[in-house]
Amino acid sequence: MKELDKKEIRSHLLYLRNSLSIEQRWEFSHNIQNQVLNLSILKTTELIHCYCGYNSEVSTFQLVKQLMLSGRQMAVPIVKSKSKILLHSSINNSTIFIKGLFNTPIPFNPNFIPIEQLNHHNVLVLIPLVGFDKHCNRIGYGGGYYDRFLQQIPLSQKIGIAFACQEIDVIPSNETDIPLDFVVTEQKIFSKLQ
Repeated sequence: MKELDKKEIRSHLLYLRNSLSIEQRWEFSHNIQNQVLNLSILKTTELIHCYCGYNSEVSTFQLVKQLMLSGRQMAVPIVKSKSKILLHSSINNSTIFIKGLFNTPIPFNPNFIPIEQLNHHNVLVLIPLVGFDKHCNRIGYGGGYYDRFLQQIPLSQKIGIAFACQEIDVIPSNETDIPLDFVVTEQKIFSKLQ
């Protein structure tokens, strides 16, 4: 797959996602939240790492709130300048958020945690994406932040969150691409084992 093809795919999928009305995004995000909260793997999860949704992404605000109310330890990613590396911070109910790089919400006073703490079978990582296929291959924004992150956490459960309109037939992948374990949409849950 040529890089130009990936750019075209991203552009098309972002157009579809951006075309959803605010009401649709809210309704679909709520349905996705319920799907995630009912996942059986949550029963054995001790720490959940979740992106902070922004722009037209699936909103994760209420999901994070519900997970914290259930007593789960929570962490969020922090994009650090242009190093293309994600840092990670634990959060709680009193965490104050500000706008970070790319206007993504980040903690005002981060409580950084090491990557090793996230590489464990009792850790669940909720991942944003631009597109996915039925085999749980993903295409991101093109910066490689999550590609590098996923390579560092082979033991963790990896779940993509997306609207159904972000599905495409095939995302060609190579040996360095790491498929997600699941992708949750407002309509169904995809598993890489299907």
